[in-house]
Amino acid sequence: MRRDVEAVPSDLQLKIVLHGTRPPLWRRIVLPSDTSLGTLHDAIQVAFGWGGGHLHLFTDEFSRGYGNPAELLGLDFGRGVDDEDATALGDVLAEEGARLRYTYDFGDDWEHRITLEKTLPRPTGAERTVRCVGGRRADVPAEDIGGAWGLAEVLELLDHPDRGGVDAYGGLVAELRAAGHDPAVFDPDKVTGRLARLTPDTVSARAGQPAGRGSARQLTAEDVASCTCGRCRVGDPVDADGEGPAEDVPLLRPVTLAPREDLVAAVRGVPLLDAALRLSAWCGEGRQVTAGRVLRPALARTAIEELRLWKLADGDSPFADAVSRARVLKALRSAKDAAVLDDPWWLAVEGGLITISGGRAWGGAVTDFDGEDLLEFWSATVGICWRRSARRGCWTGCPVRREN
Repeated sequence: MRRDVEAVPSDLQLKIVLHGTRPPLWRRIVLPSDTSLGTLHDAIQVAFGWGGGHLHLFTDEFSRGYGNPAELLGLDFGRGVDDEDATALGDVLAEEGARLRYTYDFGDDWEHRITLEKTLPRPTGAERTVRCVGGRRADVPAEDIGGAWGLAEVLELLDHPDRGGVDAYGGLVAELRAAGHDPAVFDPDKVTGRLARLTPDTVSARAGQPAGRGSARQLTAEDVASCTCGRCRVGDPVDADGEGPAEDVPLLRPVTLAPREDLVAAVRGVPLLDAALRLSAWCGEGRQVTAGRVLRPALARTAIEELRLWKLADGDSPFADAVSRARVLKALRSAKDAAVLDDPWWLAVEGGLITISGGRAWGGAVTDFDGEDLLEFWSATVGICWRRSARRGCWTGCPVRREN
């Protein structure tokens, strides 16, 4: 049920995870439900140690964008972005379990996954504050280092001071060592002390519409019957001057998703994702890679056989027949030439299941993912499927496979 953030003063407990970090780097923050997304932006910057020198964007579960429209106008996705300073946090995260994505720096693409864990009643007259109540790992030590992949490389160099080839990170790593930086240390009181300098603003409930769009009317029962988001309720305000849907456009009815445990089981059953997870586990102790960040040919052949990746191939593929498969593998000169390996490999690498550093690929056990983490990973990496399928046809085994 949708909350009325004006009627009941409350605080929202959010878990914010920096995507692609292993071990996960996250913060648990509590802030007023009637503050703005702009305040949340400020809180994330403080809580993760960002410097604020890059653009950012919030994206909700319905692909609506929120940010600073003036700053984002020149970008491809900048049109239609709602003003974060005029959008109440409680309107976007309207019920427990709701999710939001925050991207900082469109070059490094530091992506933060935000989940509303709890709604906490606030006693009348209690101070409106922003505070940190949990987390893991130290602040990100620097910006402009290549995103989560660059961070993993920096931390790898910190853990192995005798490793050669520090490349562009040598100066930063030396500074962090001299300062005694420990990536495992996290102090919630210290973060809360920094957050205490923030003064959360107040935004009226459902005030996220830009000014000047007309007076509001209330939704009727007929309006709610045509609702496509599943959250509309009779009496909710709507834009009276806005254009309604064209009469010839069919209205879609709300869709009820299956229980989460069923969704997790369905995701685990996707052959491509299953192959990526098994590749990650196979790389648990490190596997040698080429300068092109793919497995060396001998290891590529071994992975295809040991993990039975050839099962991802179509029925008319040379990999489908044992004799022709042996011939193809023997002639394999690059891991990039075998789609049955290349596709799950890049899903694992780009999705953060496999980290490449020091000429080796490092993965983790399949059990590192619980149900929630797996669903988050899959929802994020479906975009990788689309991007790669647009570049070279479609992925073998991809659930969004194009019909020819």
